[in-house]
Amino acid sequence: FYHDAPSRKEFDKPIYVIITSMLDWFASNAFSNESDKLNPRVALLRKNIINTTIPPCLFIVPELDPLRDDSYKYQEILEKAGVKTRLVLIKGAIHPFFSIPATFLLQMDPRLGDEARNYSLFISQNFPVPKPFTLQAMRERSENVNRKANEKLIGTFNGIEEERQIKIDDNTEIPITIYTPANANKDKMVVFFHGGGWTQGSRETHQTIVNMLADATKSIWISVEYRLSPENKFPIWLDDGCEVTRQILANKTSYGGDENTKVGVAGDSAGGLIAASVCHTIKNLAFQILVYGAFDFAYGTESCKEFTSPEHILTPAILAWFSSNALRNEEDKKNPRASVLLHESFEGLPPCLFIVAELDPLRDDSYEYQKKLEKAGVKTKLVLIKDVIHAYFSLPGIYEKACGQTIEAVTEFMNSL
Repeated sequence: FYHDAPSRKEFDKPIYVIITSMLDWFASNAFSNESDKLNPRVALLRKNIINTTIPPCLFIVPELDPLRDDSYKYQEILEKAGVKTRLVLIKGAIHPFFSIPATFLLQMDPRLGDEARNYSLFISQNFPVPKPFTLQAMRERSENVNRKANEKLIGTFNGIEEERQIKIDDNTEIPITIYTPANANKDKMVVFFHGGGWTQGSRETHQTIVNMLADATKSIWISVEYRLSPENKFPIWLDDGCEVTRQILANKTSYGGDENTKVGVAGDSAGGLIAASVCHTIKNLAFQILVYGAFDFAYGTESCKEFTSPEHILTPAILAWFSSNALRNEEDKKNPRASVLLHESFEGLPPCLFIVAELDPLRDDSYEYQKKLEKAGVKTKLVLIKDVIHAYFSLPGIYEKACGQTIEAVTEFMNSL
């Protein structure tokens, strides 16, 4: 209980669960006094073991555990005493993996940074995949995850939020929220489409990050509640995005801009595809901001093959589920409006900022789409956010560093236009 091992210092962070203060708390509950901690019955590392009748020992050791080095040291003591031992290191695992039902912790990608690990633990412990796996349960989970993760940031927007409806035909009105920061200028306006596999997500799930982007860029951001699948399959959700953008572009003054305001589009994941596809339909947009977009429903890139574990979020099964919800049939996958990488021409598209998560199955979609745009003479910039997985963008309450880098990149890009 006094072992000053390197692992105790290295993993003394909340994401590794067993931090120093918690160990102290456990000890205060377990022992009557300080001298008990020195009792060789419990302080085995202080025991002079010469009794070779101790049975053979198997050590199971999580790689990312403050107590890891205790096992290393005790194995050394036993082997010195002639006791047969074996040690198995569980790569990528943290202290409580053995009793946690979320078995993906056994194989967590060691490349994940602290924020991504924190998110994986947050999800596994608080919001496991619902059983039974239903559309309604998945939508509720998406809303609850974002609400809980960002709860400390809710209400921090320094500006005005205005709800409106945009009528796109005789029977349909699309809800939007206009975020106007207190220090907004009329230079630029952004039409934003949320992610969620065209199946879930909403203006609410992305409210916090859009608030933060509006504040940072001093621009008006308009978040669009396009209709979701499978109730509204392709091309309905895309047509919603196109028509809403067209009306905002034609009536900039009605949304807080003026005749000289530059209007661009932005979106993450599924919303990134909508934003990209809108630019192929509406040619006079000023810019596009695509955050880890899905640009080809074939999902055949190397990153799609590499990042397939549950902690990468978009497993092959989840991607297939989203696709089956979003599209009418296999032929839709080949439609350039749905798979924008299949367009024959990319000329005349607006300048594009790509935000890419390093450990994301969709990562290579952005690399390929950037190549297409640059070959067509379109100005682009790609920012790779290191050590993070898909879906970080809407969770600034957990991904403070990654979202900070993203906001900085978006602000710099918009200021350069």
